[in-house]
Amino acid sequence: MGSYNGGGWTSQPTGSGESTLIRDFAVRLAEHYGSRILDLQLDPACRTKPSAESANAVIVCAGMIQHFPDTAPLLDAIGRLLKNASVAILTTPDRDQCSDRAARWNRPEFRCLIEKAGLEVLFHGLTAASETDGRKGTILSVIREPRMVAPVPPEFRVVALVGSYNEEDVIESFLQHTIAQGVEVVLIDNWSTDSTVERAARFVGKGLISIMKFPEGGPSETHEFRAMLKRKEELAQQIEADWFIHLDPDEVRESPWPDVTIREALYRVQSEGFNAVDHTCAIFHPIGEQYRSGETLRDQFSYFEFGTRPGHLVQIKVWKRQDELVDLAESGGHEVRFPGRRVYPFRFLLRHYPIRSQEQGQRKVFHERLPRFSPVLRKRGWHIQYDNLARNHCFVRDPSTLLRFTPETFYEEYLVERLAGRIVG
Repeated sequence: MGSYNGGGWTSQPTGSGESTLIRDFAVRLAEHYGSRILDLQLDPACRTKPSAESANAVIVCAGMIQHFPDTAPLLDAIGRLLKNASVAILTTPDRDQCSDRAARWNRPEFRCLIEKAGLEVLFHGLTAASETDGRKGTILSVIREPRMVAPVPPEFRVVALVGSYNEEDVIESFLQHTIAQGVEVVLIDNWSTDSTVERAARFVGKGLISIMKFPEGGPSETHEFRAMLKRKEELAQQIEADWFIHLDPDEVRESPWPDVTIREALYRVQSEGFNAVDHTCAIFHPIGEQYRSGETLRDQFSYFEFGTRPGHLVQIKVWKRQDELVDLAESGGHEVRFPGRRVYPFRFLLRHYPIRSQEQGQRKVFHERLPRFSPVLRKRGWHIQYDNLARNHCFVRDPSTLLRFTPETFYEEYLVERLAGRIVG
């Protein structure tokens, strides 16, 4: 594979598809940690000195551990290296998923092996066996030296700045989910003409801090989205909170750990020295089932695709409070920018539900969005996502063209995709 020092690979990769996938993941982590890569394949006897070689490194042990009759010395060496390193990536064939004769463990067994060695499994799941074969036959574990996770202080505050326009069918389920994640909400309504504000008002004082109208003087002929983003920049200076989230009512955000709330996860991110969070975007589509307005989105939509448009690939929409104004507007809300930004190496998940039914899609796109988009902003390349849709466009998708979201398996099966935004297969 080779080692990486921030400027490129210093030796030739093996050429295998699997190494390419693991390399890309390792490079991403190294870039975010501001470190180098220490590849144990270059020194399988693990003779490296922890103090000199592993300082702030991302350790990679790819497809090697299964060849050790006794894994204890290797895991012990990795444990010593992790006293100075950021994390380690271990891979091995999954006995339940592939026919590789070298496969010795399945996922639960491999996790148990690592934990018995006294190491903490930060993330654990599957990746593709090769660049050209989309089948997930390789276990990938991200591990580190065990550390205590400090409880979140009661005063630690996370506030979502949410813009809305005619979202009456989702606003209640959105607020229920977001508030349950330990996130308070400020709703900035763009003069909705439906019952969005009335339904949201039931949550005031119960996690919803306030509802404000934008623009303050009354409805505008066009949706001045850039001005809305500038208002969010101002609010992030005015509100006393530790972290802020740029969020929409048709989005469900999740931390990288399914059993950890957004608030708890952001405290971990802060404790590790990072001040911004990127997301992997999963877009859910209707497939013709009856959509029940007001009910939980996650329970009604099971088919999705990972976002591939340029705007989907950069989703740095969460940030720690800064002393100066952040820049959210210039990127169209896709990327918050400020000096000294350190983006967490592992992405959070953004589950997006922009279209919920054929009727809602027709109304939203052709009546509530396209006529209100600002011509000035469209000249900048904003608001062009609907330009190629005909009036009779069918928003209902064939499920065979999408991926099925199964909560029991998704988080491990799509490990690399959700943590790194790396689409495999």
